[in-house]
Amino acid sequence: MKASILFVSFSAALLSLVAAPAFAEKPSVDPVATQNQSNTKSSGIVMLTTSRGFMAREVLALGAKQPTDDEVLAAPSSALAYAEVDGFDLSDYDAIERIRFLTSIGTPVLLESDTWNVAWLHEVVGTIFPGAQTQKLHNTGVIIRHVSGSSVSVEDADFTPVQLMAGIAPERTAEATNGWSSSLEKGTSPIHWTVRFAAKAYETSPTDSSWRLRYNNNVVDVWTQNSSPTNCLVAWRGSDSFGDWIRDIQSVTTKQIPGTPSGNKSGTGFVDRLANLDDLVRDALFDWNCNRVTVTGHSLGGAMSHIHTLQLMYDPDYDIAGMRAYNAARAFNSTAYTTYRGKLNVLQDGQGIYCRTGDPVNPVPVGLQKAGPSGSPNYGCTYWGAQKSIINPISNHSLSHWSTEL
Repeated sequence: MKASILFVSFSAALLSLVAAPAFAEKPSVDPVATQNQSNTKSSGIVMLTTSRGFMAREVLALGAKQPTDDEVLAAPSSALAYAEVDGFDLSDYDAIERIRFLTSIGTPVLLESDTWNVAWLHEVVGTIFPGAQTQKLHNTGVIIRHVSGSSVSVEDADFTPVQLMAGIAPERTAEATNGWSSSLEKGTSPIHWTVRFAAKAYETSPTDSSWRLRYNNNVVDVWTQNSSPTNCLVAWRGSDSFGDWIRDIQSVTTKQIPGTPSGNKSGTGFVDRLANLDDLVRDALFDWNCNRVTVTGHSLGGAMSHIHTLQLMYDPDYDIAGMRAYNAARAFNSTAYTTYRGKLNVLQDGQGIYCRTGDPVNPVPVGLQKAGPSGSPNYGCTYWGAQKSIINPISNHSLSHWSTEL
């Protein structure tokens, strides 16, 4: 995303307010007063970039409104502005001033890295808002708010709070966890026990009675087992933005999976995401003396589980307990698939690739494959669940169905 494709959905007239003296003739807006209007209904999300990350795709897929210029000016704190920063040009002064302007009138701004490049995200934040404190932040998005004068607050952004800010009701944000039975959370469901951690990856502050959360950002969790602290689990979060996400990955290119022999490749987006969080996850595993690791995830998180497990297979510091992927996208090229299958013996507790008939994510990206047995009737899956809906294919992708499936 170079400056040439950075854009604001505002009209040219509103953009000119950044520098135009005519701004004084507009209705005055008190940012503090508008921030205190706690009952103000969100007017939606203002898209500042053509590219979109996880959170933007999610709120748009769920129907978030894109407010008009007049709506933003009338209640600037009721709108959420958004920019995806992976290709942000730090020399684009106009783009920087647009973000500063929106913040100055009381509009909170969400900046997000779609490739989970937290270091770059923080560099962009520091350039736009010199002195902004990001040292303790670790999520793949941040929310910036005007405080007073030229001061701003910067905080980690997470999915549900962002959806609420964009006007999406909370009951519409729980695709992954709606319908969970109480027996599942107690660990008595016949489905593999990792499913509850695939679900917890969608939560902002997950807890578990038998495991302790050691690292948590909005896309990956690292847990240690209370009864045996060197047993660890990595859970990758999926995305709920099914329509946009499927379109994004249908024509995916491939890239070398880091830490594996040459030729082992996956989708470029998957690999970039792993590479950008790889050191943070490894640091967490090292810090908590993990030597036996289980990997799990749902949807995109299932694809991430594939490539992360293959990477860990080549790391002598860890024994791999197992991998469980739910409704996963396809993740391996033919070389990576053959390599993974040749090392299945290192998975002490085996693997589970849980697929569902009618799942729209199941056949993508085209040209890649899942880690289970190839060919009919498996097609890379170890278990096939029955189709839940013909009318609504997206329903077939829900993680909640696995609570009572097996």
